[in-house]
Amino acid sequence: MALLYMILIILLILIILLILINTKKPVRELKLKNLYNEEYHRYRIGDVYMWGKGPKYDRVKYHEENFPNSIATKYLNLLKEGESNNKDKLMRVINNEPKLDTSPEDNSFVLHMRVGDVFCRHNGNWMSSKLGVKGMINHYTKKDNPEWWRDILKFMNEKNLDKVYIIVGSHTPYCLLESEDFIMDRVNMFRKNGKDVVLRIGNTPDEDILWVRRAKYFKSTGGGYGKVLGIASQENGGVYKE
Repeated sequence: MALLYMILIILLILIILLILINTKKPVRELKLKNLYNEEYHRYRIGDVYMWGKGPKYDRVKYHEENFPNSIATKYLNLLKEGESNNKDKLMRVINNEPKLDTSPEDNSFVLHMRVGDVFCRHNGNWMSSKLGVKGMINHYTKKDNPEWWRDILKFMNEKNLDKVYIIVGSHTPYCLLESEDFIMDRVNMFRKNGKDVVLRIGNTPDEDILWVRRAKYFKSTGGGYGKVLGIASQENGGVYKE
C-alpha cells in the first residue's frame, strides 16, 4: 500500500510539472536583432578613453589584442604611460579615420541611448552600490526622468528639428529584452510628438563615432561611450547637449 501511495504521489508531481511547463509563457523573441554585435563583445571605448594608460590600464589593455585596428587601440597607442582622458589625442585618431559616405542632416537631432547590461546586471557594480539599482539605471538611461526627455523635445521644437536619429547598441548580450522595451517606448514617445524616428542600430561602435562627428545636434542619456560620441560631435562644431 505504501508503494502505491508513493507511485500516486510521483504521478501527481509529474502531472503538475507537465501543467506548469505547458502553461509557462514562452520566451519573447528579440525584434531588434542587431542590438548586440558579437564581434564587438566588450568593446568599451568609453572606459578606454577615461582610463587610458592610467592606474586602470590593465582593465582595458585587452583592446590592443582583441581590437587591434580600432579607434580604442589607436588612441591607446598615442598615450604615454600614466596618461588618460586626452581629448586631443582621441580626436586626432577620429579625424584621421576615413570619412563615411553618409552623415546626419543639419536639421536632425542625434540621440544616443545607453542600453544593455545596466538594466539587469547590478551585482558588484560600484554605481549601484552608490545610487541603488533604480538610481544606477536612471543615471545611465534616464528611464525615470521625464523632465530630461521633455527637455529634448523642447530643444527640438525650438530648433525646428523634426527628425531624430537614435543610436543604440550593446557591448554584451545581457538585458536585451529590457533594452528593446525601453527603446521602443522612447521611439513611440517621439512619434507621438510628431517626430520622424530613425533607429541607427547594428553598426560597429567605431562607425557610429565617425558618423556622429558630423552631427549638428547631439545628446546622450549617459555612459562613457556616449561621452566619446559627444566629444566627436562637439569637437567638429556640433552642439553637444550635456
